[in-house]
This record gives sequence, C-alpha cells and structure tokens, in this order.
Amino acid sequence: MKRVRLTQTDNTGFLQVWELYGDAFPEEERRELDLQKQIINHANYHFDIVIVDEVFSGFILWWQFEGLRYIEHLAIPIEYRGRGYGKTVVEQLISESHEMI
Repeated sequence: MKRVRLTQTDNTGFLQVWELYGDAFPEEERRELDLQKQIINHANYHFDIVIVDEVFSGFILWWQFEGLRYIEHLAIPIEYRGRGYGKTVVEQLISESHEMI
C-alpha cells in the first residue's frame, strides 16, 4: 500500500477521489470543487490517494500543523472495505511522525 500526494486537479487520480468523496460524505461535510482546487497545492494540505497493487483503493485528506496532523476525510471504496485499508492508512500516517493525530 502506498499514498500518493496530489497537488493538481487535472488527473485521473483526482477524479477517482472526487467521485468517492461525493459518495462517501454528505454534502454539508464536503468542500466545494472550486475551493478544493484553491487549496490542493497548499503546503500544509495533503490530498493523498491510496494505491494497493497499482489500483486506486481510497484517499486520505489531511492537514499538517505545528505539532498536529489533522485528518479531514478518509474513505475506501465499498468494494475494498473490510480489508483493513483504512486502518493501515491511519497507522502509516501515525508511524511517520510523533505528532498528535
């Protein structure tokens, strides 16, 4: 499993995330596309796709602040749920830093 950080919205990975994002979260919990396009390349914002065996398997959107990593959204496609992917993504994020999550 690997995470790939995206900083552009004009690629297939972004489109896959955006579709899952719309399915996984209610409208009031989602960012509008125009705002997402504005912040995707912000230095503290991480728009990471999850890849397992070269296949899109989810995403994690998170912020890096001083002494804190804040997970904003995490989703795994329904066909991959129950395999521990979400847990593994969070464990990887935790293991990369000693900061509070």
